[in-house]
Amino acid sequence: MQTTGTESGEADRRTRRKPKRNKFLLEVLYLILKVALVALVVLLALVFVFGIAKVEDNSMNPSLKSGDLLLFYRLDHDYTSGDVVAVEYEENIQLRRVVAVGGDTVNITEGGLEINGKLQQERSISGNVGSTGAETLLYEGGIDFPVTLGPGEVFLLGDNRAESLDSRMYGPVKENIIVGKTVFVMRTRNI
Repeated sequence: MQTTGTESGEADRRTRRKPKRNKFLLEVLYLILKVALVALVVLLALVFVFGIAKVEDNSMNPSLKSGDLLLFYRLDHDYTSGDVVAVEYEENIQLRRVVAVGGDTVNITEGGLEINGKLQQERSISGNVGSTGAETLLYEGGIDFPVTLGPGEVFLLGDNRAESLDSRMYGPVKENIIVGKTVFVMRTRNI
């Protein structure tokens, strides 16, 4: 059986269109694969390298407000005084400021917070205002002062000393319960 020129041309056009469809499908599949790979990398980074925490209370006011989102870095274990860290306490993530590290002696007196015998000038915290800024008061039923931190321990305080549950109550914490150091804060209020 012979084919006419028009039948032959029509068959050629059909075979030419098919590779274009296959190429388009391959490109779509490749794009989906790229998006899935990027999503996997972001997910792994958020699980193992970074973490996200939401400020749930006023314990770090005025520095952090309720509703703020924080990105913390899990792999940095070199804490210094002034760092804001995320710590796991009673199955919750708390955000607190490091005020002393291993080897330091912390005391709370009528004058306020003393680190290694030196009264701290803390004007960025809130609470009862004294001559050196806000006063750091003791908790009834909290730990006894002065306390000297051992290796791998840190002393944590909230910036809002009147409303913060911190190391004044539960004592110095081991660095291994700190889940990360804050690297970025996003304000979500008034948006």
